[in-house]
Amino acid sequence: MGVVHGAGKRISATMDQFGLKAEFIDGLRVTDEETLKVVQAVLSDFNQRIVWSINKRGGKAVGISGVSGDLFAARKIHHDLGFVGSIEKVDGELAKLFTQNGYIPVIYPIGSDEQGTLFNINADHAASELACSLKAEKLILLTNVNGVLRNRDDEGSLIPSLTLSEAKSILEESFVTAGMKPKVESCISAVEHGVKSAHIIGLKRHAILEEIFTEEGVGTMITR
Repeated sequence: MGVVHGAGKRISATMDQFGLKAEFIDGLRVTDEETLKVVQAVLSDFNQRIVWSINKRGGKAVGISGVSGDLFAARKIHHDLGFVGSIEKVDGELAKLFTQNGYIPVIYPIGSDEQGTLFNINADHAASELACSLKAEKLILLTNVNGVLRNRDDEGSLIPSLTLSEAKSILEESFVTAGMKPKVESCISAVEHGVKSAHIIGLKRHAILEEIFTEEGVGTMITR
């Protein structure tokens, strides 16, 4: 088991404190040099808080970035996004080393290229790439809604399951918001590359257990 996390709301709030405007294109944060500094600082701080929380509850967690052990080799996506990267290669050896010895790697998604340039990587995309590299059975994405909703204001409009073709067909639908689109894309990519099932579920108590161990689940599951 491994954890990949972002810190979207925390980053935006910190940017606001420093007078920096948060901008997004297709759900990805436009990241100039000043924004990248904020992103790194907030992610690093949040990473340690997650590690502490897991350890406090009896787990054994270790916090690392995507630069550690060359975990995420990245390249710039597009000049309009600034220092936003896509992952070209995953070296999962460090993550495997931790998990094989009973530790939970907690990873924040900063990657680098061969010149040492750092890039902000979408956490959903990073989690998907890591799951594929480690040949994981499941990818679980936690978010602030209970899955893919046809109507964001109606929990009863939850789509409980999607096939790959169905997931691809809804990407351009209006109910797949800018924040949800990278999640659906990440699930599609994971399942296409061998992960048996990908899940988008809400941040609520026991949500992961319910999604995995109950027949009805609590979120949206994407499979072949």
